[in-house]
Amino acid sequence: MSKILTFILVFLLGIFQTQFKIGNVVPDLLLLFFVFLVFKKIYFQGISLLFILVLMALSSASTISIILYWIIIEIIINMWRRSFISIHKSASFFLIISLSVYSFIFWRTGYALGFNYWLDLLKFLSFNLLFFIPFYFLLPEIYSNEEQK
Repeated sequence: MSKILTFILVFLLGIFQTQFKIGNVVPDLLLLFFVFLVFKKIYFQGISLLFILVLMALSSASTISIILYWIIIEIIINMWRRSFISIHKSASFFLIISLSVYSFIFWRTGYALGFNYWLDLLKFLSFNLLFFIPFYFLLPEIYSNEEQK
């Protein structure tokens, strides 16, 4: 049941992400939901394929860019998950910040590094953290990559 709900929410968040804009900033709702799935242990290997399909259907970005973006996200998440035995849920904010910086840099490689670039980065981080707050309260206190027996 949780996988079906995940599929539906990914599609709805994908639609919302492509239509919702605050000024010139589009919060990365799919990335936020991805981190939420990791911390709730609903994450399963290859879930990025679902994110890729939704973005390919709804986004104007190139297919190769979308695939490369999510492959790198999968690598980062898998390295991160293996490096911790257990951590507090506040680490989700650090993961959101680091992945948001990666996302911002990945999708804005052609921009000039000026004041507006850094201002847009701060806005992007702020909006991502703001939209992650409702997810935060649904996370378990301790994340552990060891399965309970």
